[in-house]
Amino acid sequence: MPGRQGGSYLFRHRGMAKPQATVRVVRMLGLGLAGLLVWIVVQPWVGQAWTSLFAALSGPSGILEGLVEVRYDLGGRTVMVLPELRFAAAEPGALSLGIHALAVLATLAATFRMSEERAPLVYFLRAVVLIHGSSVLFHALPGRTLPYDPGLYVSGMLSVGAVMVGLVPIVLSATHFLFDFGTPRKIALMVVTMAWMAVLVPVQYAVHALLLHYGGMVFLPLLFILLGLPVDVFLFIALYAWGMSWQEKGSARGNVSTHRPDTTNRSSHLHQRAA
Repeated sequence: MPGRQGGSYLFRHRGMAKPQATVRVVRMLGLGLAGLLVWIVVQPWVGQAWTSLFAALSGPSGILEGLVEVRYDLGGRTVMVLPELRFAAAEPGALSLGIHALAVLATLAATFRMSEERAPLVYFLRAVVLIHGSSVLFHALPGRTLPYDPGLYVSGMLSVGAVMVGLVPIVLSATHFLFDFGTPRKIALMVVTMAWMAVLVPVQYAVHALLLHYGGMVFLPLLFILLGLPVDVFLFIALYAWGMSWQEKGSARGNVSTHRPDTTNRSSHLHQRAA
């Protein structure tokens, strides 16, 4: 008697829906440029807040050797304010490198004991092993040091972060604003994304500064490659996906198809074949 055959049905998540795209060039460009102009206006105050955050590192932790508030003027008006840091990051010694090497090997060994259900974690940890292991090996070579200044690295990444916040409305205007989600919700997504990134960027690189100062330059490749710009990009992608899961303007609330295919006839046919 042949075994009974069957199947299961997976309903489409609302985030996988395909809304109708409508190109309204004037509205799209208008919202994008308005968001960019707002960021240009408020960035000097945001930059001052970033500087105040890093000034706190000069307090109890005392890691900063210098902090300058750099102002960029255009046409006699300040259009951008960014902090510029100076601090030391020690090169790891032999004992420190040995501890790092053991941690890398232990992490690699642990990935081989993880189940298939944890494959994403396995891939991430092996990427950590590859990047950090390469850094440890480089620092173990005689006379090898990274030719980078930790303060300039953090200052440069803050500049990149400020530019990325300004690019958010431009990217959204060419992608999310194609779809008819309603202007208020488009503006809300733009504001939430820019505000969240404006908070994330200084906190993120303050943590980088602390790790570099206390842990040494051996952490720099890992911080830059995995915990730098990718974190900001993934945040944008996550919020963009959230915005794309919204219902379109004018659609019924909860208008997600939950139609289950009729399996009655199929089941009866299978029973007859089995008989």
